[in-house]
Amino acid sequence: MRTPELDATFVLSRILVKKTQDSGGDEPYLWVVGFKVDADTLRSGANPLIPTVEVHTFAGGPHFPNIRGSGSIGAGPHPVPIPAALGTRTFRLRPAFLDGTGWFDGFGGIVCLLWDQDEYAPRTSEEGRKEFERLVGTALTDLLNLLLHGDPGFDAALTTDAQGNLLPQPAGGLGLTARMRRLADPVGAANVARELAVRLKSSLLAPIEAAMETEADVDESFDDDDSLGVQAALFTTGQLQSLQPISLRFMDAGADYEVTGFASGDRVHRHSFISSVHSVQRQLVEMTPVDAKVCWFAPKTYQAMTFRQTTTTRFIVTNLSGTPVEQVRWLLDGRPLDGPSGTVGVTLEPAASMYRPPVVSVAAKYPGGGGTLAYTIEGPIMDLTNTAGDGVFHGTVQAVVRYEGDPPLDGHMDGPTLLERGYRLTTAFSVVTLEVLMGDDYRWDVQRCLGMVQDIDRKRIPVNWGRVKIIPGDPPPTWDSLQEVIRQEFLITQSLARHMPDETVGPDTDGARSPAERLRGLQALREEGLISADELKAVRARIIAQL
Repeated sequence: MRTPELDATFVLSRILVKKTQDSGGDEPYLWVVGFKVDADTLRSGANPLIPTVEVHTFAGGPHFPNIRGSGSIGAGPHPVPIPAALGTRTFRLRPAFLDGTGWFDGFGGIVCLLWDQDEYAPRTSEEGRKEFERLVGTALTDLLNLLLHGDPGFDAALTTDAQGNLLPQPAGGLGLTARMRRLADPVGAANVARELAVRLKSSLLAPIEAAMETEADVDESFDDDDSLGVQAALFTTGQLQSLQPISLRFMDAGADYEVTGFASGDRVHRHSFISSVHSVQRQLVEMTPVDAKVCWFAPKTYQAMTFRQTTTTRFIVTNLSGTPVEQVRWLLDGRPLDGPSGTVGVTLEPAASMYRPPVVSVAAKYPGGGGTLAYTIEGPIMDLTNTAGDGVFHGTVQAVVRYEGDPPLDGHMDGPTLLERGYRLTTAFSVVTLEVLMGDDYRWDVQRCLGMVQDIDRKRIPVNWGRVKIIPGDPPPTWDSLQEVIRQEFLITQSLARHMPDETVGPDTDGARSPAERLRGLQALREEGLISADELKAVRARIIAQL
């Protein structure tokens, strides 16, 4: 299946200093270069099944390499933010279609060098950065060609799991497809990134340091800037469709730094499928008597009408990203639809599968079988119309979309081959060639029945007007308020019993007490702190209302 073209973004956002190289603090600066291997970098080689690559690198725009300006950083638990211009690299990844192999997803990544500034002036370290950016593309090209074509070190990295155990060799050995499959695994990608960093350090560090030493003045050479390590991260285009964490550890020269961030990709091409019924034409086929019983009315013979309907469904591929679509090929149930128009045979299911009584007996007269669909195609638009057969069809419509730079979709291809060559869109499609309806007399009896039911509902069920959803068995909507009134009345009763012990006071006699007595009991409750001021006010108002 085709991997989408992505705008990849690599972001190094924070650096955590666990241990500095100098006891008094470091002045770290960072060099970051992005790289990619994709359709733009492939070159033909001796082996037609495994391409040769010429890696493209991305140094980013002008930026200051020091992480914290001219200030120093000490070890601590809180990470330091990395300026966006310094830590962010973006580029486009374009998967390539290889004849005989299929889609080559490609991959992208970053290479980072971390330094501690000592006596070198900025112009001196800048000379080293220029040498790094000059050499890293060639070094990556050599190493990544070894990765794709086969190399003991890279193959060992690809076939080692997270615990360091060797994985079984894939059937047929480690070819390009097997290597890319292992590279798409997070463990395989991390192992390759570590191996890549080790080899880059071996090949790049010496010439970079030599370039800096050549540029340095005599007074700068007494204390060279120290390299704290070389690290790399890489992800396949498929992995970058979701957010991928980045963690790089720099532990050379006695230091310990951890740089963290993330990588992700945004789709370049965004498209969607729209389908709608464009037109329906109906023709009466027959009228059939049907015996049915509506509600509690007496059984009756009604008339059912059968219509043959011709439905045209329109499918449109819409482009949401603004990039023009170069070509669209259409398929029905995996069968390519060739040419601007044509017909295709299909198998229809029985019409009765779509109907219920009382019309199901009429629909059962049409058992399905062979049918015909006609299509017309104008680029990203296809109309599909049923032209023969009685029954129901359920199927799948697919569109294969091609953009500029993608492999052509011309010529006759089988379904699987065509579906692999472009972006694939799929939608379900159904058409019912017959419509069976009951006549007006049946519909009138049903409406009469519903009217009687509604009339009974109005007389027997309290009107609620949709204010509260009543579920049988639930407490009434005012349940909480009723419970509070009961609680307050109980407290008043108990208060009267305590303050008037010579009289019998209880639930049956409390209602006969005068409002004045109840108010005195209410005041006693407030003085004892058993009710709040708000409760006192509410109950007093209720008692006074009884005067």
